[in-house]
Amino acid sequence: MRLIIADLDGTLVEKKQVSKATLNTIKKLKEQGYLFTIATGRHMVATKALAETLEVDLPVICGNGAIIYDYKKDEIIRKEVLDPRTVEQIMDLCFFHQVSFLMYTTKYVVSTLEAKEKIHAQIGYFDTHVVNQEQLKDYIDIGVFKILAIDDKHEKLMQIKKELKHQEDISIVQSRPIFLDIGHKDTNKGNTIKHLVKLLDVNIEDVLAIGDQENDIQMIQTAGMGIAMGNGHIELKKVADDVTDTYEHDGFTKAIVKHIFNKL
Repeated sequence: MRLIIADLDGTLVEKKQVSKATLNTIKKLKEQGYLFTIATGRHMVATKALAETLEVDLPVICGNGAIIYDYKKDEIIRKEVLDPRTVEQIMDLCFFHQVSFLMYTTKYVVSTLEAKEKIHAQIGYFDTHVVNQEQLKDYIDIGVFKILAIDDKHEKLMQIKKELKHQEDISIVQSRPIFLDIGHKDTNKGNTIKHLVKLLDVNIEDVLAIGDQENDIQMIQTAGMGIAMGNGHIELKKVADDVTDTYEHDGFTKAIVKHIFNKL
């Protein structure tokens, strides 16, 4: 293995908390010459502080694969944005079902105050451009790569998912039980790591990927070795090469020890 790619929430962090074991493991990986980066459903604005904490110096994957972002150059290397007409249709559907959502644009996250408070309660604070509901559509033309619908009522999200199932230009996954991530049809972490390894001149067989949710499935299947967290989604565990311990019990570190350090 040469490159380790890890999901953030539920794998490396909980909100913004990172264990000492995780930090030490990443440091040891880099000291031994391994490449390390992250692949997350988060916007690059919400990822930056954690990328700094984890001392990630390679480009990162954001928005479930919609974006490859280079923090050193402060630029987007690759992007997949939604058709503006599709964005408007999704927004109208969320309005109809009274479901809060956030717009992930190529510049910043746009949302209502209610949606902002909901997302911050789940993953911690990050800069969010707050507007009134009737102003949201004014930001579509910036370039939207993800709509994140968020609601405590699972049935509402499933109804939106059902009504969008025939929309051929989108992909829909869940990064958390109360999140519905809607992006471009070609957007997933698996597709994007194929582009990333070309940038880094690494063979896909030499990639170890680890995650915990439905949005990690393609990444786990694409990597040379795919590992599911013990707290992970049941469908992810079915396709993983191995299942490690939970986040609370340092599953990431245990996986790296087993598949990297103990192989030396």
